[in-house]
Order: sequence, then C-alpha cells, then structure tokens
Amino acid sequence: MSKPLRAALACMAIFAAMAMAAVQAAEKRENNGSSPADFKWLPLSSLPPGAEVALVHGNPRLSGPYTYRIRLPANYRVPVHAHSDNRFYTFLSGTFYEAEGSNLDPGRLEAYQPGSFQVYSANTYHYGLTKDDAVIFQVHGYGPTALTYFDQAEDPRKN
Repeated sequence: MSKPLRAALACMAIFAAMAMAAVQAAEKRENNGSSPADFKWLPLSSLPPGAEVALVHGNPRLSGPYTYRIRLPANYRVPVHAHSDNRFYTFLSGTFYEAEGSNLDPGRLEAYQPGSFQVYSANTYHYGLTKDDAVIFQVHGYGPTALTYFDQAEDPRKN
C-alpha cells in the first residue's frame, strides 16, 4: 500500500472515530432524563393568560421530536384550536375536560384524569377546560408544529 493511500485511510479512520464519538455524545445527551424540579415554567403566549409551559425535550419549532408540559390553573378555558402535527397527551395531575369539534359544546366534554392518554390527529379542532383543579399534562409530537384558532379573535397572540 502506498504512503499517500495509508495517510488517506488513517485520516478517514480518525474522522470516522470522531464522528462516532460525536454521535455517542449526542445519544448520551438525548437519553438523559430530567426531574420536574429541572423544568423552567414560562407563560405560554399561544394560549390565554394563565397557561404555562415547560420544555422537556427537543424544540417544537424545529423538525424532530419534542416534549413539553402545560400547566393550566383551575377554572381555565382553552379555546377551539388545532395543531399542524399529530399530538399525544398524557395527563399528569388534575382533571382536564376536552372534546373535538369547532363549536364549544360543554355536553361533549370528556374528563381526563391523571394517567389518561389522548391522541389528536393533525388539524383536528378541539377545546378544553379545567374546573376545580389546576391541571398539568405532557404533550409529545414531531415538529415543526403550529397552533391555529378556529375563531381568530380568540388568538391571544393577535390581541
């Protein structure tokens, strides 16, 4: 084997090792867990005042998986809206009342207690509310994501 070929192969081996180390480091970071004490709760501007969000994993604005938690106070109403991606909800505390449709109909609301799981397909209008309890639920999806209100007058980002 010629000297230039050996040098090229050695460089390729070094680059491959560096790439593998970077992938392993990224995988290690991606697989790290976090506890609720690590979450930073911030106002959620896409919902009416009072809603808060804590990012758990990823970035919902970018392509790829994301997870975040939403905290809603007692006696809170989530207007009719839809998301651009499929959503997976796990209810962690309190009871959340939710239904599909473009018209708020209290008779259609279903109670989701801690441990409940709900799936919404992309562009499915839905709405919800809390009653006596504050609620925390976790949202999983694959971004990028966007939220659209059925009635644009209810969009707090435009007010």
